[in-house]
Amino acid sequence: MMRWAVVNLDRNPALLSAASYENLFRRHIDTSSPGVAMGLGWQLEQRDKRWLLRHAGGDRGFRALLTLYPDQHRAIVILSNGESTPRLQIRDAIETILAGRTPILPEPPLWLRYRFLLLLLALAFVALVFGGIVLVKRGSTKPHRG
Repeated sequence: MMRWAVVNLDRNPALLSAASYENLFRRHIDTSSPGVAMGLGWQLEQRDKRWLLRHAGGDRGFRALLTLYPDQHRAIVILSNGESTPRLQIRDAIETILAGRTPILPEPPLWLRYRFLLLLLALAFVALVFGGIVLVKRGSTKPHRG
């Protein structure tokens, strides 16, 4: 992905003409998200007075984000083995670090912070249910005295 980033940042003429790159990175359609427009295959994200180029993607269990900073000749690539990875927040934290400031890191979702506890509770529930089933079956197989 970094090679693809370099090709686009350099506007490599072996791949496309200068006019084609301009067309790729030009605003064609505004989206319903504030400050986000569409180029050709690229999302354009407005930051202050500049536009960043980004492309997000993924498949089941994986997510990716490529952001190009043409005025800085820089790219950030986020690759994740998770569907709920906060890619934009991670990218923002990296930008903050590169700017020499301390980032405010994103908090994981509540269920991820307490997943070990949730796993223990789920196992305890399964054990109680299984134990209850065993007790009921044992009680129904004993001969009745009366």
